[in-house]
Amino acid sequence: MHNRLLTLLLFDIGSFAGLAALLNSAVVAARRDDPLEVPHFGAPYSEPRHEQAASGA
Repeated sequence: MHNRLLTLLLFDIGSFAGLAALLNSAVVAARRDDPLEVPHFGAPYSEPRHEQAASGA
């Protein structure tokens, strides 16, 4: 494997391993605390229109 590829691969693995403790603490805190209420954003779904089928004579 080329040195330039190996360096990126090791950096990628190392940065993910460094995030493991932060992710673990966030998961523990989320399980410990009550879930947060998500505010309602966006437009509601539109009601389906009831159109009569075109009669093909």
